Amino acid sequence: MANRSYLYSIDFDLSRQERSDSDKILSIAEWNYNIPIAFKLLLSVRPRKCPSLLWNYKHPIALVGDYEQGKERLYDFLDDLAKQDMYDHKYLQDCIKLTEDFLEREDRRQQYFFMECGEIFDMSSIPLEDQNEVLWQQISNIDDEIKKFYSEISEINKKILDKEDELDSAKNKNVLLRIFTGKEDIPALERELRNLNRDKYSALGIDNWSEVLYFDFETRKNQD
Repeated sequence: MANRSYLYSIDFDLSRQERSDSDKILSIAEWNYNIPIAFKLLLSVRPRKCPSLLWNYKHPIALVGDYEQGKERLYDFLDDLAKQDMYDHKYLQDCIKLTEDFLEREDRRQQYFFMECGEIFDMSSIPLEDQNEVLWQQISNIDDEIKKFYSEISEINKKILDKEDELDSAKNKNVLLRIFTGKEDIPALERELRNLNRDKYSALGIDNWSEVLYFDFETRKNQD
């Protein structure tokens, strides 16, 4: 099990189970061990629960939302985020351009975004359909999710600054003093910093757009 959330585009309303063999399911992005805010924003215009296409499951555990308006909502969010000084400026500007270039591609654009999170849900003992209900509620109240995101990233940034200060202090201390006191573990501090930065960028989710995903419907269809 890969433990990813998957994002696709489709031209049929899966919430009504309207699909023909000719309908395409185009890959957009995937994310390890998380459902980032970017995915939620893209699904946030008229989000609907729908059946999974990856899981043989009797309850709806996937979601669909309008492509064009969802895309614009993500762009508006990223414009605001760029003014907040929360992420590295160059990284953010580069990723915003990559995001816009990818989502505007004619070979990706369809009527709806379609998101599969069964692998993420399966990491918990809570029934998949209950987790999908919670996710649908979060996406339906996206403004609250945005506020939560900003609060969490602000807290992570504070922790990063504190750890950077601790690391600088540890590195500046006499080597022998560090050995005999055993109070500063530089590798441990560096590891904590890496984890904090990983969590920070994982929460956003705008640097992994791809036309081929681990579960890629069009590739599999062509192989059949």
